[in-house]
Amino acid sequence: MKKRGIKTIAIILILIGIIILLNTYTTITGFAVLNNLTKTTSSILGIIFVIGGILLLQSGRTTTGGLEVFISNKALEKSEKDKTVEANLSKYRNEIRMVAADPLHRPQERIGEFQVSPKLNTKYRIAWHHDRRDNRLYVDDLLYHVTDKDYDGKWNKKAAKGEIKIEDYEKSGYQPAGSL
Repeated sequence: MKKRGIKTIAIILILIGIIILLNTYTTITGFAVLNNLTKTTSSILGIIFVIGGILLLQSGRTTTGGLEVFISNKALEKSEKDKTVEANLSKYRNEIRMVAADPLHRPQERIGEFQVSPKLNTKYRIAWHHDRRDNRLYVDDLLYHVTDKDYDGKWNKKAAKGEIKIEDYEKSGYQPAGSL
């Protein structure tokens, strides 16, 4: 179930619980929601609804559970046309898995609007961004070093100057990462 659906259900449960609790202690005529229950049963039922709603709200706040991973159409096209990328797809897939495992704490370098996986012991890197609200990871580009400081097509310099932006990749569209 989507995060928004869980949040909506949780809020409804909390509201029902509050109404049941108010009904228990209110003597206003016409506010009788459940009139055949004892005060104890009604109180317990109201508390259960409120606690259930709160727990459901908390469960919907996971940062990496249920993460959806998408890859840009530009990156998919590059994986088919660029021989270096095509020959190293398994390395790119592995890096995507490592970022997806914990996008908030994965070591990264910031270049322009993008997070870029760290160089470490490989020249193959990915440019990505994480939408925390919808819990989605977007792989924007598949990169590799052509020199010690430059990526293919001088991507890093262009991104740092703002010549390459996330919106450029958004215009190309995204596919589920299983497409890679």
